[in-house]
Amino acid sequence: MTETRRVGYARCSTDEQDVQIQTEQLLALGVPADRIYIDRGFSGVDQHRNENPR
Repeated sequence: MTETRRVGYARCSTDEQDVQIQTEQLLALGVPADRIYIDRGFSGVDQHRNENPR
């Protein structure tokens, strides 16, 4: 039987937001704490993703 490897990703786009609830939900789903990756303070606007609309 193959073992399932879970990985989690939590994200917030401003410094005022918190990833605590997302992290708790990922842990409840069985994602190990060392396999949860967090992005803080990144926004699509800050990264100029909408600079060239299609």
